[in-house]
Amino acid sequence: MRRAPPYPWQYTVADTAGELNETGDGFRYPVVVLSVPRRAGKTTLGLAVNLDRLDVIPDARGWYTCANGREVAAKVFRDEWAPMLTPLARLYRLRQSQGSEGVHKRRGSSRVQLFAPTPSALHSANVDTATVDEAWAATIDEGDGLEGAITPAQLTRPWRQTWIVSAGGTLESTWLDRWITAGELGLPGVAFFDWGADASAPDYDPANPDIWARSHPTAGLAFPMSVLAGEWARRTDDAQFERAYLNVWPRPSNAIAAAGLDLAVWRAASAPTVAPSPVLAIALDVAADRSAASLAIAGPHPDNPARYAVDVIAARPGIAWVAAAAAEARAKYRAELVADSLVAASILAELGRRRVTVDAIGASDHARACGLFVDGLTAGTITHRSQAALDDAVLGAARRPLGDAWLWSRRRSNVDISPLVACTLAAWRAASSRPAGRASLIVSSPTPGQRPPRHTTNPVIGPPGRK
Repeated sequence: MRRAPPYPWQYTVADTAGELNETGDGFRYPVVVLSVPRRAGKTTLGLAVNLDRLDVIPDARGWYTCANGREVAAKVFRDEWAPMLTPLARLYRLRQSQGSEGVHKRRGSSRVQLFAPTPSALHSANVDTATVDEAWAATIDEGDGLEGAITPAQLTRPWRQTWIVSAGGTLESTWLDRWITAGELGLPGVAFFDWGADASAPDYDPANPDIWARSHPTAGLAFPMSVLAGEWARRTDDAQFERAYLNVWPRPSNAIAAAGLDLAVWRAASAPTVAPSPVLAIALDVAADRSAASLAIAGPHPDNPARYAVDVIAARPGIAWVAAAAAEARAKYRAELVADSLVAASILAELGRRRVTVDAIGASDHARACGLFVDGLTAGTITHRSQAALDDAVLGAARRPLGDAWLWSRRRSNVDISPLVACTLAAWRAASSRPAGRASLIVSSPTPGQRPPRHTTNPVIGPPGRK
């Protein structure tokens, strides 16, 4: 194997998962759920567990797959397992021909083989240990199909155990999310292990090496911390690094809760044919990485002035188009234009050069807008047109605290949430009365001698702090 002792986390998992039941004729935990960052050593652990079962279980039948395809499992077998097993040829015989890959114990008939992640793959097979790696790639339906293949094949096997193994997933990783939830709730018969960062912690910062050391169980052991520093420096976006090395990802069960919205409430507020009339406010917002931007409008519901409607009028890649589109919307609707003063600073400057009036708000007003938007949806006083860009933003949105309030979090969200932020600001501006004597801010180049305006605005087994 590695020709070295197991890493501490590997020993913890193997020791717990190998506990026997009270009668000693099977394992205490028929299901093992393991969530761990990439490059932690889960592939080595998976092989070690399967080889151990070849010794523990007479005539053992182990099966291994990856939820993202049998070809991926075959690559793991060829590139990772085979080189580790070659020095152990006196104990194990490798079958490496395509379609029949496996590890056979030389004494007896125990073996570990690969299977396709399909509902029919294990028909007529006996299964003691089933390992589903890369579980993030399976949806609920695909995962149910896998379970439908594995569970019947284990019914007559007293030493049955299913391993569900993965690094962080995506919003589509609904099967992995369901099993992690089961582990968190302490479902009987489930051993749950989870290593990673707690993105909701006040000190969470994906750029902080201390967070890396706390979150990745082999950082500084399997590789030096400088490797992660290099990965951070070369990252294409924060979310990719967080998912791979901190095991922070947008779990489907938390996405709506994190955004402060209930999916049923959001659907109930849908009114695809209703547009605001008249338009009282326009808002713009920019994606965190400035790869896209959005414009939204808001105003009274045409059939009920006590309600408000929001509408995304533009959501496009890039930001070069925004200033011209905002100026056009301002001229068309003759409504107030609002934006976050910090996020859209360069666009506000361009609008200033066009002599377009902008209400550039700060964090406190932004927080009030978020609260009003969620409260309005819950109370049924805000409707939206159920546009794809807006629905996607809601599904992927997260929030961050601001004192006792909160804001939409562009950095923690896994999608472009500019459509949601624009609708939030537009609804707030349309619904809120401007205090007497307050004027809109005209963002423009100051005249000589004039100062520019200043904007104010089952218990989880893992490292401490992980929820």
